[in-house]
Amino acid sequence: MSTSLDVHIKSKQEGSLRAVVGFAGSRHGSVEQNTCHQILSSFSSRGFGFLVGCAPGIDECFRTALATSEMRDRCTVHCAFPSRVRAVDQSGLYAVCMVSDAPSAAAALHRRTVSMVSRCTHLVLYPVNPKTGAWGKGSRLAFNTALKNNIPVFVHTATQLPATKQYLVVPASLFNVISGYWIVPASKEVISV
Repeated sequence: MSTSLDVHIKSKQEGSLRAVVGFAGSRHGSVEQNTCHQILSSFSSRGFGFLVGCAPGIDECFRTALATSEMRDRCTVHCAFPSRVRAVDQSGLYAVCMVSDAPSAAAALHRRTVSMVSRCTHLVLYPVNPKTGAWGKGSRLAFNTALKNNIPVFVHTATQLPATKQYLVVPASLFNVISGYWIVPASKEVISV
């Protein structure tokens, strides 16, 4: 049975926090452009802004959809390298290099992921590498960073994750577009709609 959840975020009256959804997942995965557009439009109609990374795969699918939409002005692409900022800028999206002093490419990607996810109010994660059927390191990092920061995560996967005292796991459909599970920190107010 699918459930639709609305996670309410309390904000201050002045300088209130804008709801921002981040997209992350396997660099070997893909999402059809129509699906990306449906998800983005649904979040946009609810006032969300967007964060996405600079990697191939899932990041690239959502970047492409955003670059060809009216929502491109509500998106920031977090990059691990200056060369990727230049490439993203050419697509018409705003990009920023989030890492300046990483000792290696792997460290730069790690820091970029932590920085991006930490700035989201919600995260949509496509974690499964279609080549291996397992979660990649970057997807695990994004998921764990979100949980550490009390950020609700929608995980597009067929495999149910175990619930803990720290978070709830609820089978759900994201805007009737994709199915998966909401992983919601226990500290968040959750209302079924």
